[in-house]
Amino acid sequence: MNEIEKFIKSFFENINIDYKDIIGKIDKELGEKGSELNEETIKMFWNYSEKNTKEYSFKELLEWAKSNIPQGIKKVCVYKMQNENNRIQLHMVYLDSEDKPLLTGDYPHQLINTLSLDSELNEKFGDKNMIVLG
Repeated sequence: MNEIEKFIKSFFENINIDYKDIIGKIDKELGEKGSELNEETIKMFWNYSEKNTKEYSFKELLEWAKSNIPQGIKKVCVYKMQNENNRIQLHMVYLDSEDKPLLTGDYPHQLINTLSLDSELNEKFGDKNMIVLG
């Protein structure tokens, strides 16, 4: 397992990120807009979205990645996990030029909850739990 795989695996297993920057950004924006802090507000400012589906395809992954890719970014990482309800979770984040996940709220990231993956996406993962496209 290379360094990026270790970093991302650690992130998604522990979710121990330094959230102070994100909270500071949210507090600043909320103060300017007079909004209240709640789960939806945090997701919005963190540029986070979720999608629930029966099956998720490689084509859908590419569409999301291409339609949301920030200028100057060339890679997206997709990390596959199984949740406690036996659903597949795909965590999709963009990577910077040093292959570090961009999770500051300035870049979109998405969580897919699905029962299955199409054959093409299953083939891309193979026996691994992470793929990097770019």
